[in-house]
Amino acid sequence: MTDSLPPLVSVVGYAKSGKTTFICSLLGAAVTLGMRVAVIKTGRAGAHSHRPDITPDSVRFSQAGAAVSVFWSEQGVLVGTEQYPPPLPGRNVFHDRWYDFLPPTVAQELQACDLIIIEGRLARGAQAVHLVGRDGRKYPVQTDDLVVESPKDTAAAITRLVPQGGNDVG
Repeated sequence: MTDSLPPLVSVVGYAKSGKTTFICSLLGAAVTLGMRVAVIKTGRAGAHSHRPDITPDSVRFSQAGAAVSVFWSEQGVLVGTEQYPPPLPGRNVFHDRWYDFLPPTVAQELQACDLIIIEGRLARGAQAVHLVGRDGRKYPVQTDDLVVESPKDTAAAITRLVPQGGNDVG
């Protein structure tokens, strides 16, 4: 994969801070504008396998309109029902060239998108969105980061990330 990635958005926060809900809203706004969006969820494989009442976030993202929905864990990458095994770095390793660890077919799918959203990790070069939950902020906030402290901040953040005029993000 080349260095020409689509715009990136990193959505971070503690568990239950609203990351998935925010991403589904962001997806809806972007898809309404005709954008092709990929979402990468980072986490532990099998974290909800014992809870049949929970819909996995990657399925929720697909239902919300994601063209590509990826689950990235230490055990590999899951795209739909296709499992790609390691070697992949742990989910804490999102540095400048994280996409080089992806299988080529997955990297090509991401590159064909207008926007990539990463849930749970800050990625260099991404527009960071910090969701503030009951535990506060998970990571230090930089000057250009967006901070969503309550549901009323969501619409303003989404408008900034996906302007009505097109797909300029950031």
